[in-house]
Amino acid sequence: MPFYTLLIQLKSNQIKIILYQNKKEIKAVSWKDKLDLDTQLLKKLDKFLKMNRIRIVDIKKVEFSVGEDASVTAKNIVQATIESLNFALNKEKAY
Repeated sequence: MPFYTLLIQLKSNQIKIILYQNKKEIKAVSWKDKLDLDTQLLKKLDKFLKMNRIRIVDIKKVEFSVGEDASVTAKNIVQATIESLNFALNKEKAY
């Protein structure tokens, strides 16, 4: 059975979602944040998973990578999303 991991990268105003299967990158999507990350992140994540025929329950873990030049608000949005997803997947406790 495949082991899927998602990585959400945030660098400056660039967001990238990367899908790994058994620790190997298989797909990625990126876009520029137009100060609408709060409304776009989950929509784009859902669309990305559907395009790749992956259900959210197939994901084992969601990880986060952030550059120093990312805005505090964007970091908080992505961090809250990742903690919520991992909590929902019962993989990590959200604090």
